[in-house]
Amino acid sequence: KVETGHHLTEHLGKKRYFQWKVELKTADPFKSPSIKGIKVDSEWENISPNKKLGVVAYIIHNGQVITPSYEFKYENLSHPELQKFRKKFKLDKIVEGAKSEFEIMMRLLHWSYRIPVKVNPYSWNGNDIAVYKKAEKGKQNPKPDRVKADLWDWILQEAEEKNMPQLQWNYTGRRRDAMCNYSNLSLQAALMSMGYQARYININSEGTSGHEITEVWSNEFNKWIYMDATRDYYYFDPGTGLPLNLLEIHNKLAEKLPRIEIWQRPFAMGPEADFVRQIIIGMREGPNPISVEEDGYKIIKWMSYFRIPLRNDFYSNPYPIPIAQGYTIWGWDGYLNHYDAKFPKRPEFQRQSDRFVDFYEPLNQAQVFLEETDQPGVLKVEVRTHTPGFKNLLVKTNDGKWIEQNSMTWKWGLRAGMNKIETRVITAEGIKGPVSCVKVTFNP
Repeated sequence: KVETGHHLTEHLGKKRYFQWKVELKTADPFKSPSIKGIKVDSEWENISPNKKLGVVAYIIHNGQVITPSYEFKYENLSHPELQKFRKKFKLDKIVEGAKSEFEIMMRLLHWSYRIPVKVNPYSWNGNDIAVYKKAEKGKQNPKPDRVKADLWDWILQEAEEKNMPQLQWNYTGRRRDAMCNYSNLSLQAALMSMGYQARYININSEGTSGHEITEVWSNEFNKWIYMDATRDYYYFDPGTGLPLNLLEIHNKLAEKLPRIEIWQRPFAMGPEADFVRQIIIGMREGPNPISVEEDGYKIIKWMSYFRIPLRNDFYSNPYPIPIAQGYTIWGWDGYLNHYDAKFPKRPEFQRQSDRFVDFYEPLNQAQVFLEETDQPGVLKVEVRTHTPGFKNLLVKTNDGKWIEQNSMTWKWGLRAGMNKIETRVITAEGIKGPVSCVKVTFNP
């Protein structure tokens, strides 16, 4: 307890921080107690065993572990139903020979665009949505009619004879048949069965139609990216070529929107919605003969509001699921809803956030911390991660090979000159996360 004008002195020693608390009381209701100020004086003493040895760290890239306000429950990607899906549709054959993680994802995207799906299954299990039946012999490139003509055997045969990405159904337009939710849930099942965390997102504009799409965590790009199996495309930044996520596209819309959207005046249905054509954005065309541009800009008009269920573990925990998707407005209170200055909070929703990390939590990170020890030239390495299905760390020092590291902390002896340490995670499914890299100079 410290009275007015008194001083509190404490030697912190090797302690890293201190806390203080003040309790304000008054017996006079007409006089409120107040704090006039607080002053902290400190002296720093360099007790480093390396103070004359020039130990300096340089962060080249370090992963980030950031906790969102709302916990997201991730699926176990080794779940039997997901592995059943992978085997049933011979997805290993589809991705065979792919030269990168992103090429694998592109092949699965194109597959999801072409695979027939059931009519009104309303299940969030891909095994109940995508259909597998043998094709009729001699039938050439027939048009799928959802349940009756799953031609996967025919597709695989053609894939062996031709370049897989060039195959597609002869849809009358760029959009495939069936409700958008079903083909995108098939895409999510395909991605997750191959070891990539994917999730469902719903978008809609005030008083107008909406759409369901997929986002997948890309270790290659170290971010969530937007994919849509109904039109076999994604959006990208034409300046960098990097795929975009939904929020990045939404922000381009918000930047151009001349006013705040309210339900009495939805912009997507009016003539002012044509301003979306001013948005400079790339759209993946792929092998399709029909351009996606018209549909792509139409969907951007619907990107006012978006929402996610706070989980993708519908295989481990089938219920509850969002209510009547595609038949009513998206009013289920299991969603986390996004809002911002142009698209304000909605009173009918329970969970709402404008924080980036609440929707875009980084995954598979290896966040490196370095700490001096009592020994000159020896550092303590500590790694933190948020990796669903985490198995182990991979570590490489200097010009060595990647080795598995069973502990999240260890000691690292420096050599004279420049030192480098690289770390990344590996999941139980064998998927490797982004690389974190720190360099340290040491001059003994």
